[in-house]
Amino acid sequence: MLEIRDIRKTYQTKKGTPTRALDGVSLTFPARGLVFILGKSGSGKSTLLNICGGLDRPDEGEIVVRGRSSKDFSAEDFDSYRNTCVGFVFQEYNVLDEFSVEDNVALALELQNKPRDAQRIARILRDVELEGFAKRRPNTLSGGQKQRVAIARALVKDPQIILADEPTGALDSETGRQVLDTLQKLSADKLVIVVSHDREFAEQYADRIVELQDGKVISDVTRTGEGCGANVRFCEDTVSVRDCARLTEEDFASIRRFLSASKGGAAISCSRQAVAAAQERTPRAGGQFEKTATAQDPRGKGASDGAAADGAESGQALIRSHMPFRHAFRMGASCVRLRPLRLTFTILLSVLAFTLFGLFSTLAFYDPVATAARTYRDAGQEWAMLENNYRGERITFRGTELYDTEEYTSGTLFTRAEAEALRERFGSSVIACFHYSSMSERSFGIVNAGAVDAQSLYSTTLTGFAEFGEDTSYWEELLLTDTDLTALGEDDIVITAYTFRSLRQAGLTGADGEAIPLENYGDIVGQTIELRGETSDEAVPFVVRGVLDIELPDDFTSADGGTDAQAHNERIAARDELLSYGVYAAGFVSPAFYDAHSADFLARDGSIRPSQYFFFELSGGALSIGAADGEELDAPSALAYLPIRYGRSPAFAFFDEGTGSLRDEEIVLPFRSLLPQVQAMAEAERAAIAQREGEGAAQAFAADMERDLDFVAEGSHLFLEKDEETGEILSSERVYADDAQMQAARDAVLELIERYEWTEYALGRTYALRSSVGTALGEYRLAGFTYGTVSYSQNAAYFSESSCLSVAQSCGLNTSLNSTEVTSYTFPADARYNGCAVALPTDEGALRELLRAAGQAGADDTFFTVGTPLAYDLESIHHTVGVLSGVFLALGVVMALLAMLLLFNFISVSILDKKREIGILRALGARSADVFKIFYSESAIIAGLCFLLSMLACFLVCAVLNATLAGVLHVSAFVFGPLSWLVMLGIALVTSLAATFLPVYGIAKRSPVESIRAL
Repeated sequence: MLEIRDIRKTYQTKKGTPTRALDGVSLTFPARGLVFILGKSGSGKSTLLNICGGLDRPDEGEIVVRGRSSKDFSAEDFDSYRNTCVGFVFQEYNVLDEFSVEDNVALALELQNKPRDAQRIARILRDVELEGFAKRRPNTLSGGQKQRVAIARALVKDPQIILADEPTGALDSETGRQVLDTLQKLSADKLVIVVSHDREFAEQYADRIVELQDGKVISDVTRTGEGCGANVRFCEDTVSVRDCARLTEEDFASIRRFLSASKGGAAISCSRQAVAAAQERTPRAGGQFEKTATAQDPRGKGASDGAAADGAESGQALIRSHMPFRHAFRMGASCVRLRPLRLTFTILLSVLAFTLFGLFSTLAFYDPVATAARTYRDAGQEWAMLENNYRGERITFRGTELYDTEEYTSGTLFTRAEAEALRERFGSSVIACFHYSSMSERSFGIVNAGAVDAQSLYSTTLTGFAEFGEDTSYWEELLLTDTDLTALGEDDIVITAYTFRSLRQAGLTGADGEAIPLENYGDIVGQTIELRGETSDEAVPFVVRGVLDIELPDDFTSADGGTDAQAHNERIAARDELLSYGVYAAGFVSPAFYDAHSADFLARDGSIRPSQYFFFELSGGALSIGAADGEELDAPSALAYLPIRYGRSPAFAFFDEGTGSLRDEEIVLPFRSLLPQVQAMAEAERAAIAQREGEGAAQAFAADMERDLDFVAEGSHLFLEKDEETGEILSSERVYADDAQMQAARDAVLELIERYEWTEYALGRTYALRSSVGTALGEYRLAGFTYGTVSYSQNAAYFSESSCLSVAQSCGLNTSLNSTEVTSYTFPADARYNGCAVALPTDEGALRELLRAAGQAGADDTFFTVGTPLAYDLESIHHTVGVLSGVFLALGVVMALLAMLLLFNFISVSILDKKREIGILRALGARSADVFKIFYSESAIIAGLCFLLSMLACFLVCAVLNATLAGVLHVSAFVFGPLSWLVMLGIALVTSLAATFLPVYGIAKRSPVESIRAL
């Protein structure tokens, strides 16, 4: 079963002096029997026991366990060896005070990953005379009872070897005998090795005695003849004979010696009752001790038994230990209670660190969508305006070479198809809004309404119009009147409850000049309101067909701005922001409304077209272009070159077909520079037509040519219908040329230019260029013109690359750094809606989906943004936090490390407090992983408590901070959401793992005997 071969072990004293504990010890132990190891202190007997039990490793030599050399053992193999084959009994009992007697015994069984067998445990306790003590705590037991608990713990896993280190050292003589009686009884089936300094007990109980001195075996004797388990058995004052017919001369000699040593008389009984009682008592060995046979002598008792055991046991597998979680948790929880003051400070500081980490994590892992959703929910925001944008790339050049790129964004309008797509995606509350202008804001006053109170928050001005789509279900639920929204005509309008209250407060006048009473919502249905348009001095009448339940938030329900001037102005500003980003003061109209009233309200503020061309921009007067007859042309606003290398190319019309590049003496001018001369040609042609075909044909030509010239010059044309007598504009419509219209217009203009090429109206084909200081820059031949550009700043004169740079430098331009803009976006001809209002969803998920979709560009580089009164503040917070997120992350990591250090310190101290328990568990065969479970349970309890308290603190602090910020910026920047929860939980787990692993790793590196020595 167990053999040690030439074992040597040296220790270093505290002063560094080497001490030889074992010096060439070789022993072969039998498979069963009671072996005592004697010796003085420092003789090496405990070291030998530790090496036999796998608690320590020799410096030289080997242990052979079940035929396997210790040289092939890993640290875990030794743990499994102790867990499977060895039961330890210590001088100081070493039972776990946290556990009951039953739990102490069951622990050894459960470490083998075996089920808790209550019947087996009860039987073991009965065998060691502890029946009825299962639920008792160790602190209620005597020393002998505790030692029997330790024996029961060793027996329950049915080990082949029991190692006892001074098992009677802390007991009185009688109790010590009882313990040795138990061990001797066990030695009938198991190998029991006892380290002791008591020779009398050894000679009385041992089957074999090994004596050490200075690390060497000086004596190794085995009891000869029939001893323990033979025909003649001795116990204190009693001798019993199993079979009287088998008594030998040696047996009679032993009985004679026993009787001679006794004082007084003796009684010999052969009654069955007396014999049974005597045989139940543990025998005291008889016989003589003689030198133990060595392994080389197969006749020796120990050698033969050991060999037999090796053959019998070598096939059994070692069992890896498994600490049940409930035991690890119980021991970990007991650690927590040991140092309450230190625990309190650790928890307080850790909670502070975790809380700060949680706050920093809300910013380090800042989610703009979650922040915006929380802000809108906290502020009670009801409406938002979705605004269309496109993005492009601004490219910077050094000379003509690419230098840098950056992204830019610009606003634009929605088309009806885009508005419908938003409605399908985000629900029927999406409604397209317009005010006939590309500007961000415009209003329409109700002419026949009275004046509102100066201190009032009412307004009789409409912020624009909202166009119902095909699905009006959302709006029908908001109706306060009996109105069919699908039946609205082009002159019908639906107002909001806010506008109704404003009109009731200000007063509304009918066509007869009489005031219209407005008590109920139905009173205004069928009444007329008059809106003033920008293109006419006359007000435009509309019939009110219904009222929608749309009011300003509760803060404005009093409609009173207050008497304090500053507070009043602030509330007015807040109201105006709400009106701008919602439909509180909008007029709701049918799809037919826009076209029907474009002549009344269409603004003359140009159109939206993206700039996409590369050029060197000219300042006013930097370049002049003179025709051959001396007349100067309108100077271009920029210089560029052909062929185009970056950005988009504008549309070119060349006089010579197929021209795609320019020679150094050629120039292409913007059509606007040539427009006065071409208009003169058109007027000459109109006059000629009038003479040939009459005035009607001439006017038709003039109208067509005016349209074509507008298309070629700027890509669009405003059709105006006027009253022939009064000149009043009856209708207007701006039309943007599509590709076919543009090509037709270009061809018509080219035909006109060619027709008048050799007349007094002809374009001069050679132009002289001069700088602002009069320097002649040479003459250039006109090769063609650009057309269809919308912005004056895009009207560049084109040269060859070398001529362009030469002219630019002569004009004093810095050609080292210039830029252009590139985008995939093209302004649609039917773009008309300034935004799409949407009722912000009350559902958190739907709101986040809307906010998350904002800013996602499509294939044409367009995207929408969510406009609200809080959008600017939110964007500022987004930018600031985005810049500082790295700093917040670093601070959060520092806080996490602080918490880790605090827990590390606490666990390290707990390990010192639990050295005894660690030693017991390692002796039982527990692995380092099992020890880790204990202290991780402790760490997890503390970390979990800190996590819960920190979560609560973060919620409270975030609420306070958000309330404070809401009063200043109206933004809830600290959103302590699921991501922060998960990150905090992850940090808590990592912290508890790291804080446990590092100190436990230190224990794991120590040999088990070092833990045992702490007992």
